[in-house]
Amino acid sequence: MGILIGCKKSDTPKDYAASIKDRTWWGIFTNTGKTPEYYSIHFNTDSSLLWSDLSGDYAGKWKIADRQLTMTFTAINDEIKADITDDDKLENITDNTSFYDVNSGELIASPNIPLDNTVWNGSANITTSKALQLRFNTGSKVTINIENTVIKSYSYTRSTSGAVIRTTLTGGDVFFGVITINNELRGSVGKSDSPWQANKQ
Repeated sequence: MGILIGCKKSDTPKDYAASIKDRTWWGIFTNTGKTPEYYSIHFNTDSSLLWSDLSGDYAGKWKIADRQLTMTFTAINDEIKADITDDDKLENITDNTSFYDVNSGELIASPNIPLDNTVWNGSANITTSKALQLRFNTGSKVTINIENTVIKSYSYTRSTSGAVIRTTLTGGDVFFGVITINNELRGSVGKSDSPWQANKQ
């Protein structure tokens, strides 16, 4: 009898709210007819949230019932619903708009990793795939190198959660990135929503 009790699985349900409250997530969404883009969303403890993507930051509210997460954006009257899986990903994602679809989402374990004096190598799909290197310097500066040509050193901003970086390139194009998992950055650049990715060296 003691052996049977010792082997019994725990009936304690997962606290899905713990995966949301004061945590940061990232994922992919697609505006209708456009290239897939990346987003980050931070869930505050007061049930407010901040969604960030290439076009800007959008405030909203969140609530959770069992494992179903509901996000509402009152300024644009949008609502997104999804189920949280046991491994902290989003599934069964639905929304009430025809303008975009949220394709995926998952928890970022360490969104606030240090960037100063780090180098990230990857690629950017700007018309065609091009080699990309980011060099983060002190003072919130980043040097962007595409195809071995140094574009410029830019000042960048970083979100409170640490997950999002953003800068404006010469000519007005926005360079947006999200720290995802395993020392990886993913983002988009420009009005054409050209995707890029880079890994910490």
